Amino acid sequence: MISLLSLRNANVRRGGRLVLDGLDLDLPADRNVVVLGGNGAGKTTLLRLIAQELHPVWSPDLRFEILGRSRWNISDLRRELGMVSQELLLAHQRLLSGRDVVSSGFFGSIGCPPHLSLSDQQRRVVGEWLERFGVQSCAERAFQDLSTGEQRRLLLARALVGEPRWLVLDEPTANLDLVGSHLLLDLISEVLRSSERRVVVVTHRLEEVLPELDWIVLMRAGRVIASGPRAEVLTDENVSRTYGLPVHLLHHGGRVRAVPAASSAPSA
Repeated sequence: MISLLSLRNANVRRGGRLVLDGLDLDLPADRNVVVLGGNGAGKTTLLRLIAQELHPVWSPDLRFEILGRSRWNISDLRRELGMVSQELLLAHQRLLSGRDVVSSGFFGSIGCPPHLSLSDQQRRVVGEWLERFGVQSCAERAFQDLSTGEQRRLLLARALVGEPRWLVLDEPTANLDLVGSHLLLDLISEVLRSSERRVVVVTHRLEEVLPELDWIVLMRAGRVIASGPRAEVLTDENVSRTYGLPVHLLHHGGRVRAVPAASSAPSA
C-alpha cells in the first residue's frame, strides 16, 4: 500500500530555521489522518510538503514521495487533493462571489480564469454543493463580506467540486465560534461517511479529532512523538508529551477533549 506522504530523513528549513529535523513519517493513503501538535510543531510545513509548496533539503538518504511518486505535475496533484487552509481563505478576500469561489475548484485557481468556462455539468455540481452545505444564499454575495463560517463552507465546497480522492484541511475551525465549529465538523463527518474519500486534518485542537479520524500523528518541535492507529496513539501520556502539559483525555461519542491531569475526571 502506498502512502499519501512518505518521508525519510527529511529536513526542512523556513526562514533559515530548521522546522523539520530528520523526519521519518508515513501518512497512510487508506486511513483518515489527523496531525496534532502545538504551535511550531511543524504541522503546516507537512501540509505544504503534501501540496508541493515546499521541498526538503536534498541529501543522499532523503526520501520524499507523495502517493508513491517523487515528482508531480502540480495541476495533476491538485486534482488528487482538495485543500482548505487559512492561506486560501485570505487569498480569496477579493471581489469574488461565493459561486466564483466554489467554481474555481475545478481549475485549482483563485477565481475562475477568464479564458476558461464551466460546462453545464460543472455548473450543476457547483449548485449541488452550495445546496448541500446550506450556502445557496451566498452564491452571488461577495466572499469578503460573508461570515467566517460561510467562507469556510464555501472553501470546503470548492475543495470537493472536482471529486478529489483526499481532503487536506489545515485548522478547519480556526476563528469559528462554538456553533460554527460544530456545523463545519458535522459537514466534514457527513462527507467522509457518504463517500470513500480520505482526509488529512492538521490541527492543534483535540476538538477537531472527528470519530472518522483513525490514524493519529502527534508532533512536537519538528519531530514525531507518536504515529499509528487511534486507540494506540491517542493516550494521556502521548498527548501530555506532545503539548508539554500533563492532561487527561475525556472520550464521548467518538469525540475527545483534554483537561489538566490535576483536575481530571472519569471518562464520560
